[in-house]
Amino acid sequence: MAITGFRREQSRDSSPGASELDASQWAVLELADESSAVVIGAPGTGKTTTLVELVAHRLEKRGFAPEAVLVLTASR
Repeated sequence: MAITGFRREQSRDSSPGASELDASQWAVLELADESSAVVIGAPGTGKTTTLVELVAHRLEKRGFAPEAVLVLTASR
């Protein structure tokens, strides 16, 4: 299956891939398909990385259709 609009950057300065996530980030990836979650943390703690990896994991590993994924984030 090809995923359009998703490209994982491969550079030394890019954020870590799924193999470099910590235990709390993996806990989010391992949530059941029907679960929702709120990830709270200070700036620079890996919230965005966790979100990107969660969406990639659902699309690549669990077979979700891109139109079946909804991501909401807060902003000022």
